[in-house]
Amino acid sequence: MNRYTLKQNHTGQYHLFEAHFNNYGQCVPESKSICKKMEDTSNSEFEEFKCEDEATTFLKCAELQKEVCGNCMQELYGDDE
Repeated sequence: MNRYTLKQNHTGQYHLFEAHFNNYGQCVPESKSICKKMEDTSNSEFEEFKCEDEATTFLKCAELQKEVCGNCMQELYGDDE
């Protein structure tokens, strides 16, 4: 099951990161957002949520509307063609 963490960058825009639980049950995000435009360089970025499933990720991102990176949302539900 895919998991996602949503982080806010210094401009206030949110980006999605693929994530997983490690052996200790901690949520570990990938180093770059799924759109590749934001790097997880430190803990200074605000996390809106951690390690949510795809359905919950979609609902929570919909609540934030345009504050979520459109490229991340396209990557989440993009067409591979």
